[in-house]
Amino acid sequence: MQIFAIFLLAALVACGPQRADEQSPRAAMRADEQSPGAVMEAMSTPAIPWSVVFHDGSGNGFTFEARGEGGARFDYDPVKPEESSSGVYSGGEPLQGPLSAQQVEELWRRVLALEAEVAGGEVQRMKGTGAFRIKASGGERGFVVDRGEGLSGFLTFVEPFRGASGR
Repeated sequence: MQIFAIFLLAALVACGPQRADEQSPRAAMRADEQSPGAVMEAMSTPAIPWSVVFHDGSGNGFTFEARGEGGARFDYDPVKPEESSSGVYSGGEPLQGPLSAQQVEELWRRVLALEAEVAGGEVQRMKGTGAFRIKASGGERGFVVDRGEGLSGFLTFVEPFRGASGR
């Protein structure tokens, strides 16, 4: 017990007094290590131009982008039978169209949540996973999401962008 008390006293003396307006290096480090949820809440739809490219587990491609005038748009690029591993699968017909402000907000909410969910982990791109590539003013980044509730929710979100033929 005496050794612990001596160690504690030595540690307190070594640290010295700290003013209320100073932050310890450890506390500063903790403040910088915000949870993915806190970082996500601080983020919003990035400044234009931006793009999110998503490929579902079958290889169908969805591009969501805003380049400037004209608002945000989507482009669905389905897998054709000659491109599929089975030689039979079709993702339907290509489809393009505008995105509403609500759809853009929901897109970014979901993408940032998935990105935060996989932060620090690495998932190999395999059939059934979802691959994301994001380009925004902060640069370009990508991540892969494994099968599960998060990816399932995102697939539900993108389903209307397939049109009637991709269902």
